[in-house]
Amino acid sequence: MGQFGVALKIIVQGQVQGVGFRPRLKRLADSLDLPGWVRNQGDQVQLQVPAEHPALTAFLEGLRQLTPELSLSRHILDKPLPQPFTILPSLSVPADSLLQLPADRGICAACRAEYHDPSSRRFHYPLISCHDCGPRLAILQRMPFCREHTSLQPWQPCPLCQAEFADAGNRRFHSELISCPQCGPQVRLLGESACVADAISAGLACLKRGGVLGVKSQSGFQLLCRASDEQAVARLRDNKRRPFKPLAVLVESAAQARRLAILTTAEIDLLEAPARPIVLVTKRGDTDLPIAANVSAGTPDCGLMLPVSGLHLALVDGVGEPLVCTSANVSGEPLLYDDAEMANRWRELCDLCLSHDLPVMLPQDDSVVMNTSGCTQILRRGRGFSHARLQLPGAGSVLAWGGDLKHAFAFSRADQVILSPFIGDMETIPVRQRQQRVLQHLAQLHDCTPQQSARDLHPGYHTHGMAASHSDVTPLNVQHHVAHVALNDALCPLPERYLALAWDGTGWGEQGDGWGSEAFLVEQGRLRRVAMLAPFSLPGGEAAVRQPWRVALALCFHAGMALQDCEEYLLQRRVPQQAIRVVWQMLERGLNAPPCHSMGRLFDAVSCWLTVCDTQHFEGDAPLRLQALASTCRATDRMFPITNEEVDGMHIGRWQPAWISLLNACQQNTDPAQLAFAFHQGIIQWALALARIFDVTDLSLSGGCFQNRLLQSLLLQQQTNGIRIHWPATIPVNDGGLAVGQLQALARGWTHLI
Repeated sequence: MGQFGVALKIIVQGQVQGVGFRPRLKRLADSLDLPGWVRNQGDQVQLQVPAEHPALTAFLEGLRQLTPELSLSRHILDKPLPQPFTILPSLSVPADSLLQLPADRGICAACRAEYHDPSSRRFHYPLISCHDCGPRLAILQRMPFCREHTSLQPWQPCPLCQAEFADAGNRRFHSELISCPQCGPQVRLLGESACVADAISAGLACLKRGGVLGVKSQSGFQLLCRASDEQAVARLRDNKRRPFKPLAVLVESAAQARRLAILTTAEIDLLEAPARPIVLVTKRGDTDLPIAANVSAGTPDCGLMLPVSGLHLALVDGVGEPLVCTSANVSGEPLLYDDAEMANRWRELCDLCLSHDLPVMLPQDDSVVMNTSGCTQILRRGRGFSHARLQLPGAGSVLAWGGDLKHAFAFSRADQVILSPFIGDMETIPVRQRQQRVLQHLAQLHDCTPQQSARDLHPGYHTHGMAASHSDVTPLNVQHHVAHVALNDALCPLPERYLALAWDGTGWGEQGDGWGSEAFLVEQGRLRRVAMLAPFSLPGGEAAVRQPWRVALALCFHAGMALQDCEEYLLQRRVPQQAIRVVWQMLERGLNAPPCHSMGRLFDAVSCWLTVCDTQHFEGDAPLRLQALASTCRATDRMFPITNEEVDGMHIGRWQPAWISLLNACQQNTDPAQLAFAFHQGIIQWALALARIFDVTDLSLSGGCFQNRLLQSLLLQQQTNGIRIHWPATIPVNDGGLAVGQLQALARGWTHLI
């Protein structure tokens, strides 16, 4: 029987779709005998309850425990509220802002227990899910989130699933993705005309005999092999054309993870979080689980992840040991996610491929996170994190193109921002094609047509040209390091006056030179570049990035050393004498040797000298080796300080004395680990000297150099001396966050430096 009277209309925003919010709300209302209704409306949830009901206060208190974001309004009903409380069909409405999308979630504890329970209807069902877990954004076609708006729509629930869906006491009550082995998608061997009953058994047999297995996860295909099998890992690397970069390891549980790594409570929480990211952790030296050396050689860290789905659980349980788990693609190409494309490619990547019937609408790589001294940082933002909407006042209606490396773009609309998932490096045509597809898909999801665009200043970036051809509106240019600084300005609790460090490999400066060691003073909303390293050359341009010995030789040249004083050392590092002399001539003549001020390249050069890294096999290879070496140093008071000199109002970091001191220490056969640590300490002291010069206590850190765990740790130690350290926790500090920084730079008016 309905009730008339004054109704309270409530709008709930935030992460309220795809998480079982409406069923939980109905249980709450029924427990209080409260009439009314609830429904999805766009990306919000709308409900109405009696405004004068005696249980209203208790209901609102329970509602706030479910979500803190409420909007209340009163109005007079002209028809009765339903009794009992009712879940109404979802309502699509035109979007006036960017939407809060539902997050993909890894298998929850309840589903994991059900998966292992022989009495359950979903016993060993590899695609098991519920309100709290399963794919969401990966299969979403449009909002609001309901079954008919996802790629699960063709599968209609069987009578037993339908009964659970209608039962308010069941944990799958009104679960939009409800399914079971009888009515849901099925796992099958790719290329077979029908589902194969023992597909998982075939996959397990492939892994156990040392094969490489392709697996369709929530948001794309992956490659798996036994992490203990060095030959299998080598074959996977050959197939993927990724000879050196560390690979992630899939473990069965946090307990198994502890056997491989030294884990903090924060790292355990990250591993077990619904997003199920790859978590970078410190390896154990005393592990009793055999892991092949070629999984993550040359680094003290390893990337661990827990099962994302029942399919992962079946494989890691069935093999009985950790598995290498990495994206299914050839290096330089985007993640494969479509069955038709994978059907044409899997034989070059793996020995067998397990797929399932549920189409992926938005491909996403696994996210990568790490925690340093209690501070979490997302290094790659993909599955589980790429749904989140950010608040950015004054952003306007803009498409920000980000950069070419670790590419991600961003939309802004009505003071809100959505950052795309990590897409890849834009060097190859397949990655650029993937970017266009993801751009179109997200624009349709949000019903968003930006009125302006922003791009990196670098004229050679693919994104620079793509932005110009995307619309008739002339894009606005944002300098690379200004975008880095602006990202922190948008996300971190910074004061009115602070010092921002933007340290990375390189970025196009306003005069066409290579930046990368910038310090900016931010005060009263204005941005001023105040410090940088003294310049040095990059002989061969991009060749110097791939071959750090070229940078090391350039530092010797600019430090006033003679060729014969450094030639012998490079010869010991397997660098051909003829190549050394050709590069020296380039430096003498200033030919194809552009100037730069890059902190990242300085790390490369020191790594070359101390770790015999003459060639970088992947981005960040040399600094990662240097960090690994420095991390083995137990203690040293040695330091290679960068001296500061003011020239025409600009503070120049003179690296030359530190470089010469380091080379002299090498000739004295000093422990390389001590020298690596001393170099890190010298870098920190320059940052602190700049803070003292400008009388600031807040340091904002941005750019790829600040992914260095040792650098982070040394800086965080300064907090005991009154220095406050800031970096973004939810957006990558590397180029993956540039797009959000570009939006903030426009909002701040930071398109031209002062």
